[in-house]
Amino acid sequence: MDNPGGEAVGKRQSPGRQRYRAFLLVVVLLVIGAVASDVVSWGEREYRALATNPPRELEQSTDTAAPTRLGSVDAVLPPSVRTNRSRSLQDLTSRDVFSESVRTVTYSGLSLFLIGAREDKPCVGAVWGEALVGALSTAGCTQLVRGLYHGSNGQLGQIAILRMRDEHAAKSVVSGLSVGGAAGFIKPLKNAQGEAQLGNASSFGFSYQAGRDVVFSWAQSSAEGDWSKIVLALDEVLAEHID
Repeated sequence: MDNPGGEAVGKRQSPGRQRYRAFLLVVVLLVIGAVASDVVSWGEREYRALATNPPRELEQSTDTAAPTRLGSVDAVLPPSVRTNRSRSLQDLTSRDVFSESVRTVTYSGLSLFLIGAREDKPCVGAVWGEALVGALSTAGCTQLVRGLYHGSNGQLGQIAILRMRDEHAAKSVVSGLSVGGAAGFIKPLKNAQGEAQLGNASSFGFSYQAGRDVVFSWAQSSAEGDWSKIVLALDEVLAEHID
């Protein structure tokens, strides 16, 4: 039926109403954008908050995962830093090693936040590889502590410190590992906060001696340019206790 004296049903809306609807659409899009932006940055805030607390104990993976590329400490740590790594840490517990001052570590603008840590006694249960297990047993490895760090863009870093009987034993372990990655490696800790796990992306690792300790460092990122930054950020853990 016609609508006498009025607009026919289905006619285009007035310019004023069109502007109002366009305004509402802009407002909705701005709100959605703000929420999306908050979700992107929320992960970093959560990791920062997590890193302010004492480290939680993490489970370790049972996989025989290892860095996709193994390198030498000489190619990563500057000579001045390597000289200062000739001494052992005093206390080898997760609470002491990953104290409040190193739960967030940063190098060249890249920040890593401690997700959690783990202690193992003896060491052999925390590594894989027959050659590495044998070397640690011979060297009298009694303690192992490791921590897992997460970056705001999905980077992962793990540092593990193993306590040997003496400096000579530590040197023997590192010399044996320099032959190649087939000897074995430290089992990765499980990332309980996200899908990114050590061993499922390109990564770099190496080991070196620090007094009677052996340090294993593992850096993972899809951007290879981040590897050295992750490694040097992880070195802050030792720098805090040794330098």
